[in-house]
Amino acid sequence: MRTLIAVALLLLASGAFAEVLYKWVDKDGRVHFSDKPPVGFKGEVAKIVTDAVPDPPPVAAPRPAPKVVKPEAEDDEKSVDIATQRRQLREQLAARVAAARVKLEAARKALADGEDASSEERQYVRQEFARDERRPDKTPPPRGNCMSQKTTDGKAVWNCPRSIPTEAYFTRQDKLEEAVKKAEEELAEAERAYRRGVD
Repeated sequence: MRTLIAVALLLLASGAFAEVLYKWVDKDGRVHFSDKPPVGFKGEVAKIVTDAVPDPPPVAAPRPAPKVVKPEAEDDEKSVDIATQRRQLREQLAARVAAARVKLEAARKALADGEDASSEERQYVRQEFARDERRPDKTPPPRGNCMSQKTTDGKAVWNCPRSIPTEAYFTRQDKLEEAVKKAEEELAEAERAYRRGVD
């Protein structure tokens, strides 16, 4: 076994050169290897020619990483992205302006439709109109719903009930007018933002 190990080491150490070995078995049955034939040995000697072991290839130095050159396509994509963002911004600003106009129109319509007081927003007050004392029956009533009456001191008058809006009506009108004013301000701001966004 030691002889075999020695032969293996000899083969490994031989490098890239072909070697000639001699093998023989002595009278005690031990196997011998040598790079020279035995002197004075009378038995059979086998000649072994080993193959050349090629040298390992040299280790190449690591190549530097190739410089990444940004392709022109990426620049084009960036330009496209910026253009897309600008277009989307214009569309958003235009939509905001359109929505503000719709809101203003709705507020103005609500104000116009709510100009008249509803029945819940009206109250009746009594108005008295003096009549000719000498000929009270010849004094025409100012309105068709007036009734002839006399005051506590005996004077003839026309008592005419009149419907007038309540405070609730004027409060509602103030809110409608405020809504119109706010919608006008929102539209003006949306138009300014659109001009800034597209300039």
